[in-house]
Amino acid sequence: MEIRAHHDQKAGKQSKIRKPAERSAQATYHFMMLPGMLLLLLFNFLPMFGIIMAPDKLPTV
Repeated sequence: MEIRAHHDQKAGKQSKIRKPAERSAQATYHFMMLPGMLLLLLFNFLPMFGIIMAPDKLPTV
């Protein structure tokens, strides 16, 4: 019984502070994601401005 109580205390005090090596690995993955995110922005969101501007050029009846 005493061992279980000691184990529960250890499990509840896990630290969420990341080590510098983990941070640099995550930064590498973020930089790898950057070109894909830029292409997503370029080809999916920028054309929406054309959709908004197209009806403005049409003559009103």
